[in-house]
Order: sequence, then C-alpha cells, then structure tokens
Amino acid sequence: MSDLNGNASYFRPAEDSNQDYSQSPAYPGSWQQVLRNNEGQYCVIDFLIGTDNLVQQEGVLYDVGVSFIVLFEPRTGNYIVCDLYSIKFVTFVGSGVLPTGKSNKRRL
Repeated sequence: MSDLNGNASYFRPAEDSNQDYSQSPAYPGSWQQVLRNNEGQYCVIDFLIGTDNLVQQEGVLYDVGVSFIVLFEPRTGNYIVCDLYSIKFVTFVGSGVLPTGKSNKRRL
C-alpha cells in the first residue's frame, strides 16, 4: 500500500490499456472530441452531481475515454478518473493567447 501514492504504480495509463476502448472515434463537436483536442492542458472542470450540486476538480487532462476522463494532479501526483457525462463546464487555464487561426473579433 505504500506505493499507492508514492509513484502511482497502481494507475495504468492509456498506453498500457485497451487502445480500442480508450481511443474510439469521437463525434466532431462532442465533449469527447473537444477534450481529446486539449489533452495535456491544465483545466478546471465542474461536474454536476445530483440535481444541484457542482463539484470542481482540476488538473492536467491526461486521457479521454468513451465515458470517462483522467485528470492528473501535479501537486499530489494523483490521477482522478471522472465521469464524462456529468461534466457541465470546462475551463482551460492558459496564457490567454488564442489558438492559431482564431480571431479575437466577434463575427456577426
């Protein structure tokens, strides 16, 4: 049990798991696709638990599966597996620079 939090030896990353399940095609414009496009980014995610309880988790978006995501907490070294379907809001914490090809002007 001492290795559980020490080196995350009990967590099996995507490259060691069933790739077909974890990397199935995502529909364009879906939560799954948006999250996959941002793997490796630090984010804050709000989950709706029940009908009126928002729970916030944050960390590096480590992996996106069919019905789950995995967040890595750099401060603790822990991995958190979260339900994809209870996600309500995702904030990607960045430098404030827009991605290539995006304009800061609103189109009407």
